[in-house]
Amino acid sequence: METRGRPRTAALLDGMEVLPRKTLVYRGTAFTELDVDSVLARNPKIVLIDELVHINVPGSPNAKRWQDIEEGLSLGSASPASK
Repeated sequence: METRGRPRTAALLDGMEVLPRKTLVYRGTAFTELDVDSVLARNPKIVLIDELVHINVPGSPNAKRWQDIEEGLSLGSASPASK
């Protein structure tokens, strides 16, 4: 989750495990993205992923965030209810 500095959003995450984001450098600028490999390696029963319409930084495993989720679903790493 990205809280974007919002304390009330951060408070909603209290008690939840939040995986570190992966840093990618694109055209000399560092960006952080969902670490899809880290999520899949944990083989969670439930995953909460925000910003489904997000366009991933070039160099990410998938072009769009929704594709990250489809990848997890195809591997059985997430419940269809999380779609």
